[in-house]
Amino acid sequence: MISGRLSTGPLMVVFSGTDGSGKTTLANRLVQELMDMGIRTEYVWCRHESGTVRAFVKTARFLGGDKRGASTPASGYGIFKGRMFAKPAIGHLYRIFVMMDYLIEVKSRIIRRLRRVDVLVVDRYVMDVAADVTVECNLEEDRSLAYLRTLQKLVPRAGVSFLVTVPTAISLERKDDIPSREYVERRLSAFETYCKEEMVVRIDGTMPVTVTTSSLLSAVLSARDRGNAGGFL
Repeated sequence: MISGRLSTGPLMVVFSGTDGSGKTTLANRLVQELMDMGIRTEYVWCRHESGTVRAFVKTARFLGGDKRGASTPASGYGIFKGRMFAKPAIGHLYRIFVMMDYLIEVKSRIIRRLRRVDVLVVDRYVMDVAADVTVECNLEEDRSLAYLRTLQKLVPRAGVSFLVTVPTAISLERKDDIPSREYVERRLSAFETYCKEEMVVRIDGTMPVTVTTSSLLSAVLSARDRGNAGGFL
């Protein structure tokens, strides 16, 4: 058994992927496996939509004539964002706002934790942010990639990136707050685009958790052995 502190500095492990694919379950299982080996590990959720972003959306919704704000179900909320942020000027402002807000989240949730752990497991990261913004603002492939690359230049680099996916039908079965089938498919399409550019480990979210966890652990320990610690690009 390998145990003890990592000798190559903190390693950041990222889980991205489609809704209902099992990212959080797998991330927590990996954390437990690493902790059982004596490796200091923490889990952090880091999807982009903070309270300030929701306030931005709620204000835009109110100004757009919908007095309900962001308190309606996920489907109506998602439809509104798609309509409002597809407008060039508002969409551009929103993308800048999300990026700035996310950088603050990364600093508070990730950077300070990297100073005290050997492995930081991050549930959702820049690919998820870019995929969300792509759907919300109806971005073409080249603009979606450009947004992702800009984010990556500003945040710590992951040592290992896992992309967990399942068929759309399974996503809809597992999650009851998904706005629509189109929403899932467009996010999946964005992830497929990113995979052409990024080094990611593809994970089939339909596989048994025990089997998948073993593969995850192997990939993380291999990255550790290669000295693939996270850092800034």
